[in-house]
Amino acid sequence: MAKELRDLFAPVNFVLEEATDVVDGQSVLGKLKGCFFVPDGVSRNKRFYSKDVWEKQLQNEEVQSKLKDRRMFGTIGHKIKVDDESLAEGKLSHVTTSLKLNGNEGVGEALILNTPTGRILNTVLRAGSKLYVSSRASGDYKGTSHGVPNVDPDTYKLEGFDFVLEPGFLQANPAIVESMQKELKDYLELVEAKPDLKQEEPSKIKEEALKAIPEDTNNEELGGIQMSKELIEQLAKEKVTLQEDLTKALKGYEEMKQEHVVLGSEVSNLREQLKKADEKLAKMGSYEKLGTPEDIEKALDLSEKVLWKYKESGSPDEVRTALDKAYDELKKYRELGAVTEISEAFDKAENLIKKYRALGTVAEISEAFDKATAIFKKYQEMGSPKEIDLALDKAGKLAESIKEEKFKERISKLATELGVSADSITEVAKKMSDVEVRKFVKSLVESNKLKDKYLVKDVKREESPRPKENKDKTSPFNKTRGESLMEQFSR
Repeated sequence: MAKELRDLFAPVNFVLEEATDVVDGQSVLGKLKGCFFVPDGVSRNKRFYSKDVWEKQLQNEEVQSKLKDRRMFGTIGHKIKVDDESLAEGKLSHVTTSLKLNGNEGVGEALILNTPTGRILNTVLRAGSKLYVSSRASGDYKGTSHGVPNVDPDTYKLEGFDFVLEPGFLQANPAIVESMQKELKDYLELVEAKPDLKQEEPSKIKEEALKAIPEDTNNEELGGIQMSKELIEQLAKEKVTLQEDLTKALKGYEEMKQEHVVLGSEVSNLREQLKKADEKLAKMGSYEKLGTPEDIEKALDLSEKVLWKYKESGSPDEVRTALDKAYDELKKYRELGAVTEISEAFDKAENLIKKYRALGTVAEISEAFDKATAIFKKYQEMGSPKEIDLALDKAGKLAESIKEEKFKERISKLATELGVSADSITEVAKKMSDVEVRKFVKSLVESNKLKDKYLVKDVKREESPRPKENKDKTSPFNKTRGESLMEQFSR
């Protein structure tokens, strides 16, 4: 399985280019040029890189594609993983754009990005700080060279370059331990299984490590490990140093955490101040819409005069209350209609008031309304208008029937009293009172008596007999004067 390889070379002085077509100060803050790797050299992590390793990488299509498309990103240190999440969070500081062999040096170029981490890298480099370029790759070992593991050109796969401080053995320790040949595995397991060895003297660590190597192992099988006993001694010494450095690093980490909390608080305060400043700027923008300073000054003078007039109207609370009432009244008036509509309504109302004044005083009209209301309530108790109308019709018919019965009874009494037929006096009784009917009938009776008297005398004087009366023939001469008068009056 390929191992992670993190290797450091000697610190170099990088050349920082100022503003160019590429370095715009917006997306790219600077351009770096310097030594990125050493062909046929031993890294500070005690690994040998042959020239063949780098030649194969520079000919690799994937590496060239990353350089051309500017996708060989890097950061500060190796703890930050180069992935989409780190890219989105601004943790990537630079992108390598060029790699080439120049004699005994591997020269590279990189662009410093305008990200939070890139700005830190730009500041540190411009301050003159010397940083290491550390390659980030994976691969295996194949034998040894110069007493150190030899990186296999066929399995080595370059991923990118990061910038780090001089770490001594701190950064490289995991990779070196994991990359030792199989014969050193027992030694590592021994150290991990016996934590107390970490605090022992280097000589004792060396002794325990040598015991872990089988006695029958020859030099060829060790693959050069016998030649690297000095390396084991160095590892033992550096392990103690590593423990001390780790303790210091942890202490520094705690201090950084505390500083981070303080800085976080300061950042929060600054953000709050920035927010308030933005609000003030927004308000200033709204003031600019009001006009020039001269216009605003004139408006303020005018408002001061208006304010004095308002003060004469009362206290602010009183004026506010009055304005609220006026506003409420205005809303009510708006609901009534437009100004012209309200004016027409007032004119009509004035005409109606004049008509109402002709009816009487307000008290009289009110009293009349009260009576009308009372009567209306009584009518409501009697039923609906339709029911009352129906009842009135029935009552009218009943009254007519009663009136007709009483009239017939009256005619019957008069006819009996006067000795005449009811039909003969019906029409007369409709137009005369009982007294007038009696007088009228009495005059008719007397008239008939007088006629009869005169008719008898005429018969005696005449010698010729009277013609026989034709009772069947209707003749005005066959009727008495009273009957004729009654008939005419009836007509």
